[in-house]
Amino acid sequence: MGILISEVRIRNFHSLHSVDVSLGEVTLLTGANNAGKTSFLRALYLALGIGKRIVSKEDIYVAPKEKLPRSRQALIDVLIVPMDDETGKKSDSFNDMWREYFGNNINMDASDQEFVAIRTKIKYDVLRDYYLEQFSLDKWTSDLAEASEKNISHISLEKVPLYYIDAQRDISEDIKDRSSYWGRLVSDVGLTEKQISKIEKQLNKINAEIVSTSDVLSHMKIELDKLNSVVSQNEEGVHITPLTRKIRDLNRGMDVHFQDGQSEAFPISQHGMGTRSWAALLIFRAYTSWLLEISQKSSDSPTPLHPLLALEEPEAHLHPHGQRHVFQQIQSLTGQKIVSTHSPYIASMANVFDLRHFSKKGSCTTIRQLNIADFDEEAIRKLKREVLNTRGEILFARAIVLFEGETEEEALPIFAEHYWGVHPHELGISFVGVGGAGKYLPFLRLAKNFNIPWFVFSDGEPIPLRDMRSALRQAKEKEDNRIVIIPNNGNFEKYLIDEGYSIEIQEVFKEQDLKQATNERHRRALEARWKPMSDSELLLKMKGCKTQFAPSVANKLCMLPDEERRLPSKVRELLEIISATLSLQPRSDEL
Repeated sequence: MGILISEVRIRNFHSLHSVDVSLGEVTLLTGANNAGKTSFLRALYLALGIGKRIVSKEDIYVAPKEKLPRSRQALIDVLIVPMDDETGKKSDSFNDMWREYFGNNINMDASDQEFVAIRTKIKYDVLRDYYLEQFSLDKWTSDLAEASEKNISHISLEKVPLYYIDAQRDISEDIKDRSSYWGRLVSDVGLTEKQISKIEKQLNKINAEIVSTSDVLSHMKIELDKLNSVVSQNEEGVHITPLTRKIRDLNRGMDVHFQDGQSEAFPISQHGMGTRSWAALLIFRAYTSWLLEISQKSSDSPTPLHPLLALEEPEAHLHPHGQRHVFQQIQSLTGQKIVSTHSPYIASMANVFDLRHFSKKGSCTTIRQLNIADFDEEAIRKLKREVLNTRGEILFARAIVLFEGETEEEALPIFAEHYWGVHPHELGISFVGVGGAGKYLPFLRLAKNFNIPWFVFSDGEPIPLRDMRSALRQAKEKEDNRIVIIPNNGNFEKYLIDEGYSIEIQEVFKEQDLKQATNERHRRALEARWKPMSDSELLLKMKGCKTQFAPSVANKLCMLPDEERRLPSKVRELLEIISATLSLQPRSDEL
């Protein structure tokens, strides 16, 4: 690559009040909706983007109930560092091509390492309203005010172009748009004048043959030729052109046909949005690779080029396998890629240290990444295998509730929906079974690094409790009120019996048995044979069919006439703690 945009600092832009973000060759932006991912991509576009860049007062950060002061400016600082193409690691100095290109914008830090720092300002002027200014900085320090600003023309950044592709991409629309990547590519198909003249003569001949052969077109031409008597004295005043006559107009009638397997080939516009979105990305890939090829051929000494792609939601309209495939193609693009996603499938494919997690509290966005010091090779493997590969949705959660077993995974969301009146998914809360008490650690580490609020509903049995507390110590987390422990050294099944729900649980099993009846007589026979179970028998039966009984029991308890008994006390305690932390309100009858 030769260079890398290694860090971006943003102040007072949308919800990005004060954020510093490191970037790699591929950077994946994750987090819930409206957390600031699109704002981050737009900020990068204003700093480095290709195309028209418009700003307004809506781009400036404003705190709740605050009136925007005219003096407030938004800052977008970009740090460019040299890279060694052979090792892929940071270098001390720029190579000759980039040194010549950046010129006197190159500076040195305290470690004698070269860098280029670019500042983009959004500011207000009474005559110009809000507008952009760009400067080169002589320092890159934690104090943004320390750096001196030097004017820089935008042309100085034309070899570091950022291309922004939003989630509404569609190749069938791009084909009609001269300014799209498709339009830019086909506007000049690279033919010589001699080749153009020869092809246009052939096109004219083919057009004439089509018209003369078609009775309908010939009849139309005869009628249209009557225009000559009024408008033109030329005998050749009217042409019907089934095919374009001019190479310069070739793009107007151009289309893409796609054949899926052995089916008939159809125009791309007749295919689904997933195919059209994917094709738009492939055209961008063709565009950037063509630019790189041209830049290498443009002269005896190749010119530098470092394209950046800012891409929203590559997974749009694609099935899981398609999402993984398209991300592989994105990774193979030359240059840097900054990609926002809501896809756990894409997140699971990324290097864990390429993830940037966006969260929003109040009016401000916070951006976090994993701390390398918290993860050795084994910890990374567990994080990918046990969390991202199967539970990647927690990257987009407002909060996560962790527990051990299958019973809790089936029952707790039902209790939560009864308590809040909406499904926890609507609140952005993920209830996650970790698959055993010894498997809390990777979930806790991820939640801590990304500042995702977490809660634990733990069995009280000695070994599971010991393992859970060990995970807390390794994650350097305290045992506080976020952790609700089932009392009396019990598990969830035993706890329900201890809470006095034996009768309701037996009724559930009885109802399930009676459902097997093939007719009313069979039903009466089954009911006559039914015998109440002791608590030990009931516990044994519950353990043998956890996933079957758990949702039925939870639903039955939520329908009890006694409102106080609808939620087991420890479940209610857990939900009350979550509500207090996330500022949630229970449904009115739970107040």
